[in-house]
Amino acid sequence: MAREFLLPQLGQSVESCIIIEWRKKEGDYVKEGDILCEVETDKTALEVESTEEGTLVKILHPEGDDVPVLHPIALIGSKDELGSQDTTETTSRRKIKISPRARRLAEKNGIDLKRLKDYSGTGPGGRIIECDIKQYLKAGISTGPVKAAEISEEYPPEEYPGEPQETEKPLRGIRKLTAEKMLKSIQNSAQYTLTASADARKILAYRKRLKNAEEQPVLSSITINDIVLFAAVKTLVKYTNINSLLTDGKITERKSVDLGFAVDTPGGLIVPVIRNAEKLSLLELASEAKRLRDACRNGTIRPDEYAGGTFTVTNLGSLNIETFTPILNPPQAGILGVCSILPKPVFADKTVSDTYEVRFIPALQLSLTLDHRVIDGAPGARFLSALCKAIENFDLLLAG
Repeated sequence: MAREFLLPQLGQSVESCIIIEWRKKEGDYVKEGDILCEVETDKTALEVESTEEGTLVKILHPEGDDVPVLHPIALIGSKDELGSQDTTETTSRRKIKISPRARRLAEKNGIDLKRLKDYSGTGPGGRIIECDIKQYLKAGISTGPVKAAEISEEYPPEEYPGEPQETEKPLRGIRKLTAEKMLKSIQNSAQYTLTASADARKILAYRKRLKNAEEQPVLSSITINDIVLFAAVKTLVKYTNINSLLTDGKITERKSVDLGFAVDTPGGLIVPVIRNAEKLSLLELASEAKRLRDACRNGTIRPDEYAGGTFTVTNLGSLNIETFTPILNPPQAGILGVCSILPKPVFADKTVSDTYEVRFIPALQLSLTLDHRVIDGAPGARFLSALCKAIENFDLLLAG
C-alpha cells in the first residue's frame, strides 16, 4: 500500500512551505536521499530529500501550493499502484498556463478550467490570455483558442498576444515575511536614524594592498564590506548598549556579537548571521560572510543560519546609494546602513592669514537606525562616532 510522504520540519520556526518545483514526476522510481522537490520557506529555498524508496505514485500538492509542515505531499509505493489514485480538479487547474485576468473571466462565466488544460493559448508560450476566454464566450467553449489573426478587432490591442500589460502574483514566501516584519517593525518601535561619514582613505589603501597581495591570494577576496563588518563588530563589543535586544519589555545587552548582514537574492532579502563574530579575524569573518552569502543565493542556507542576530548591517553602497533609512530587524535595537563612498570637502590646515583651504577626501556614508525605546540619541551618536573613528584608523583596529 502506498505510503504518505510528509513535508519535513525544516527548522523550528518554519510552519509551512511553498512547493516551488517537483524534481520527480509521478511514475518515477525514487531512492532514499533523492531530491523529490524544492520548497520555499519564509526565508529561503530548500531541497526536500526522500526518506522512502519506491515509485512516486501520486503528487498530492502541485507547484505553488503552500503546505503545512508534517503534512502529506506525495504517495510512494509500488509501480502497480500507479494511476490507482483519484486525480483532482485542483491539480489540473494548477498546471494550466493561464493569466490571472483570463482565469477570473473564465471562472466568472462558469467555464470549467479543467477543460482548458490541453489548449494552447495565444499568449507568450501558449499562455491562455483574456482575449482567448472572450473568444470562447463568443464562439463557444468547444472551439478552443483561435489564432491571433482570427481575433476580432473589437477587443483592445493590449489584450492580444505579446508582452502582458500587467502581472499578478501572490504575496508569499520571503516577500511576505519581509513585508510583515518590516510593517510590524515600523508600527511597534520608535525608530530614528543618524547619519555620518568616515574618512575612507585608509580602508581604500588597505583594500588595495589586499588585492595586490600575490603571496597570499586568499586576502584578495576581502571586500570593503567585510572591513566595515569587522569595524562594526569591534565597536559593538565596546558599546553593548547598541548590541541589544528588546523582548517582552526587557532589554538584553549582549557581549557576544551575532552579526546579521543583508543579502539580496533572486527570492528576496535574507539576513544570515555570523555567530560570535567578535572572536573572528578579518579573514575568518570575510570567509564566513562569503560562505553564508553564497548559501543564500544558492538556496542552501539552513534555517538556523539566519535565525537570531544581535545587530544587522545592510550595504547599498555598491548601488550608488548616498544615504537611506534602514528599518530595524526586531527584536534588535540597531541596524547600520552602509552607503557609497563620495568625495567630501574638509578644511585643510589653517594658513597664516587666518583663511582656510578646502580639499576633498573619499568618505564612506553611514546611516544608523536605532530604537529610541532602547537607545537615546546621544549614546547612539557616540557609537556612530566611534565606528567612524574605527574605520578612519583601521590600521590601529587591526593592531588591537
